[in-house]
Amino acid sequence: GYGWRRKELVCEFPRTSFAAAGAVQLLHHAYLTWERNITAQQRGVGRLIGDLTWPAMKDSKGQLRSISGRYPESHKGQLNVRMNPYLAPGPDGAVSTVRLEMVREGLQECEARIFIEDALLDPARKAKLGDELAARCQKILDARYRDIQAGLALDGPMAFCHRRVERNAELFNLAAEVAAKLGK
Repeated sequence: GYGWRRKELVCEFPRTSFAAAGAVQLLHHAYLTWERNITAQQRGVGRLIGDLTWPAMKDSKGQLRSISGRYPESHKGQLNVRMNPYLAPGPDGAVSTVRLEMVREGLQECEARIFIEDALLDPARKAKLGDELAARCQKILDARYRDIQAGLALDGPMAFCHRRVERNAELFNLAAEVAAKLGK
């Protein structure tokens, strides 16, 4: 779908039911969501959260309050986006969580995928790659797409994660080959 090519910003805003919230909180969702979005018709994801309960801002009286405590008249359910946070309180401010590190890794893979797809979609650059490399690129990107779709199912994470290191090495080595052919 090449969602990364869209001019307008179209994002996924996860709004799950309480019944499905458990599935959304699985770590593989933090990792896979990004590439799933750019291979569809979206450019990203919104409504990602930090821990809304630690005192991070001062109120009108100078007291430290949590973000969720800033609007005490608001119903706390409105602040619950039903996802575990990507940031957590640390001794000197926010620190990343495992989820945020998985986001970072997923975004690095997106950058490699975009670099390869961008070359495949430009006829002049695709010609520089040659038929064999271009076909191998498409085959590997297609396999990643299928793996990601399978990995998002509740029974798919183990199958997906089992090949994760191998898949990532394959992607980054492929991006290096493309860069070498393009002289980048």
